Amino acid sequence: MKLSKLALAVLVTFSSMTAAVASPTYTYVGNWQVSSGPYWAATDGNGNYTTGIYSGVEAAAAIFGGTASDYVTSTVGANAADIDFQAWYDGYGQLTTKFSDTWHADPTGTGLYANVDWNNFVPTWSAWVSDHGATNVNYAFRVDETAAVPEPAMISLFGLGLVGLSLSRRNGKKQ
Repeated sequence: MKLSKLALAVLVTFSSMTAAVASPTYTYVGNWQVSSGPYWAATDGNGNYTTGIYSGVEAAAAIFGGTASDYVTSTVGANAADIDFQAWYDGYGQLTTKFSDTWHADPTGTGLYANVDWNNFVPTWSAWVSDHGATNVNYAFRVDETAAVPEPAMISLFGLGLVGLSLSRRNGKKQ
């Protein structure tokens, strides 16, 4: 009997501790077509390309504001339950393809979409660039970190678990 009360008290204590784990919620903010981005061959007037490379979450931040870590994207639709954490990308010299929404393809290290090494062709990819007229749509969701139980409540629950543990030990000694 002592063991089962002790086990119950430990379980209550553990439950109160795990209740405070943060779980993200996702709020739909909008969408964009891959080809709605900057023109792939834009230059600075000196013939230097200026169009940047964007991952899915980087494109969301550029379009909707904030930073890339504020977002996740999906190729499925505007329902948060369907988020696939992927984005459509257009590739320089390639067709549109799905990759992880955090994937940043910059093989030349310049950060520029049209700066390709033609001797060892490795394409750059961007989730927001006007190149092949890709009509694929990326859906952006803002990530909101929310705690299941606020900090003071977690401490209270942990305290209640400890009280239960001490009472179960005290009652065990009386028997």
